[in-house]
Amino acid sequence: MNQFLYRLALILIWLAVAVIMSSIGFAIATAEDFIAVDIPTEQRVRFRNPDGSCVQCSIGMVGVNMNLPAAEMLLWNSEYGSRVRGGSGPSRVRSYCNARGIPAYNITGNTMPWIEWALRTGRGCAIQWNSNHMVTAVGISTDGQRFAICDNNSPHRVDWYSRSEFTRRHTPWVVVLRGPSPANQSPAYYPWWKIK
Repeated sequence: MNQFLYRLALILIWLAVAVIMSSIGFAIATAEDFIAVDIPTEQRVRFRNPDGSCVQCSIGMVGVNMNLPAAEMLLWNSEYGSRVRGGSGPSRVRSYCNARGIPAYNITGNTMPWIEWALRTGRGCAIQWNSNHMVTAVGISTDGQRFAICDNNSPHRVDWYSRSEFTRRHTPWVVVLRGPSPANQSPAYYPWWKIK
């Protein structure tokens, strides 16, 4: 009898955990998931939000994936211009993208079709999150019911959300970098910032 109660307790605990995780939108990545922005952790952590520059961090991460150095280097002084720091809205993004020659779609309004297109074509995109933050959308499940983001406040990890949780947290602004889809093969990344 004790063994039966022990097994029953384990099953009930497992079910409770499953219900709690599904209610908060937590999801585990599976083989059916597609990571569009598949850059190594050591690259993602370069885009940790240092000072409220979440928009530039998110666009920079997509710039690495799209091989657009002008976008990748937004946070730092470079041949593409002076560093861009602090908060940004759509008009500031348009201004610095134009000044640096960064080809971008800067969309407000109905953004979900753009996000899904960017993810399914391997681009990824910067998306507004919880109305006052920008993160990088990096993956989508094959059935389109789960989405992955990399938050520049914790760039060492990728978090998956159910479609309902994702659409609840995403507010309608997205930046998609234009250009050819990245190749299906993984690019080679070199830690150029460590080269002396």
